[in-house]
Amino acid sequence: MNEGGPDYGWTDAKTVPFSRDLLLPKVFRFLDTVEVQKRRLFDLGCGNGGPAADIAARGWEVHGVDIGPDGIKLAQAAYPGLDLRQGSAYDDLAKEFGRFPVVMSLEVVEHLF
Repeated sequence: MNEGGPDYGWTDAKTVPFSRDLLLPKVFRFLDTVEVQKRRLFDLGCGNGGPAADIAARGWEVHGVDIGPDGIKLAQAAYPGLDLRQGSAYDDLAKEFGRFPVVMSLEVVEHLF
C-alpha cells in the first residue's frame, strides 16, 4: 500500500460533472452489454468514489483503489458499503482483491508518468 499520494482537491464524494455527464453514460451503456455471472467491477483510480457509487447503484459489486488519501477518506465516509481503499496499480491487486470481469479506470491516464 502506498503512503501519502497526490491530493486532487476533492471536497465531497459526489460524482464530478465531467464524469457524470460525459463518461458515465458511456460506461453504463457498455455495462449493459456485459454478460457475466457475477456483476463485479474494479475501479482503478476510484478517486472520491462517486462513479463507483453510481455503478453500484445499478447493481454492480464495486471495489477499487486510489493513490490519493483525501479522495479515499471521502469515499469511505460517503459509501461505507463499497470496498474502496488507498492503493495503486503497482500493488498486487489480484492478490488483495481477486479477479474481476470488468476493470474501469476513469480520468487516470493523465496522472501517470
